[in-house]
Amino acid sequence: MKNSNDFVVIQDETITNVIDINKGYIKYQFTGVSKYIFDNLKKDKDEMINELINKYNQIDRNIIINDYNEFINELSEIGIYKHNFKPKNIFRISENYSNKIKYCVIEITNKCCFFCDHCYISDNNNIMSLEIFKKIIDELLQIGCNEILITGGEPMLNPEFINMYLYAKSRGFLVSINSNLFMLNNKILKVLSEFKPRILEVSLYGYDNNTYKNFTHVNNSYEIVFKNIKLLLNNDINVGIKTVLTKKTKNYIYKIKEIANQLKLPFRFDYIIFPKFGKTIENNERLNPKEIAEVLYQDKELIKYYKELIKNQNKEKEFNNNIFQCSVGIDRIFIDSNLNIKTCLLVNEKYKYGDYKLITAMDEFNSAKAKMTFKDDNKCKNCPKKVICRYCPGRFFLETGNYQKALQFYCDLADEIIKKFGE
Repeated sequence: MKNSNDFVVIQDETITNVIDINKGYIKYQFTGVSKYIFDNLKKDKDEMINELINKYNQIDRNIIINDYNEFINELSEIGIYKHNFKPKNIFRISENYSNKIKYCVIEITNKCCFFCDHCYISDNNNIMSLEIFKKIIDELLQIGCNEILITGGEPMLNPEFINMYLYAKSRGFLVSINSNLFMLNNKILKVLSEFKPRILEVSLYGYDNNTYKNFTHVNNSYEIVFKNIKLLLNNDINVGIKTVLTKKTKNYIYKIKEIANQLKLPFRFDYIIFPKFGKTIENNERLNPKEIAEVLYQDKELIKYYKELIKNQNKEKEFNNNIFQCSVGIDRIFIDSNLNIKTCLLVNEKYKYGDYKLITAMDEFNSAKAKMTFKDDNKCKNCPKKVICRYCPGRFFLETGNYQKALQFYCDLADEIIKKFGE
């Protein structure tokens, strides 16, 4: 057995197996004898040996016994024993891993406990049922998906949040969560502590109660959220911090980054604020391109990133004729709380769950996507600035009702970034 950071590589005579330890979940891909042992680890040794001998009757009995003992010993070296084995902490890599959908975002409610002005959700009345969630998970399992993200709204507002989370874990999924963490309680904390998520990303909107109330319009929200972050960390739960750049956060967004740094947590933010769904009116909380460039320029890491981006944008590139030039429709899918299947949150094409199977919806979108090509006069078609303006047909549709019609905002944003970081 060889250790390398968080990875433990276990080898037997015929196969290399990988166990990935990350704060309570185990990711593995076993075949043959090793897989059979791992899947039946709770069984008595003699019972297991007899079953293996019957299953692999072409292999000498002594070899099977020796393989069994070696594998059990290797598992014990990384803290996996029969007495503490928890199937719900096991992430099983599907044998159908090459299938089309590897990752799924599931919005279990679009309700929220905050009232943020920048939010794109215009109708927050939907709550996914546990029954539907289980059907989705079972279908994802059948088609070879391995990883899901549970999100909202605020997912902890769904009264079945715990049951949904545990069901996904019990089916062997690697589960991440997006949350504002305002609704965390002892019952949820206990479940997350025992059955760890891959990561719980917390949206942080201020650095004290005043800035938080101004953003969320909820009293004492920072105090509650920050206390809950500490509770997660004290229980060894993997946490990330994210936020958004708006008119409210522009003067203190790097104070939020300082909080993340002090807690030694990953941090990221987005500066593209789009309209509420169903409306094409520009969001008033979005900064103008010059303001965005000025905020980005305050971060040394971003200066390095954008300078490199600008340096490489003028290298010769071959531009294809497809409107969608990202990975949308390739291996991930999104299901909202109204049971619309989409290949991405921002893409308008949607298929009703129940009327469509997930794979069928993916195939339908890709058939439509193949026909979506640039018009000859489209200004984005051969523009080298697409990597800088955050070119996205989905965003264009939200703001103009047309995948091919980009707001001048995006062109100006690219120009301001090039001007600021190209100096």
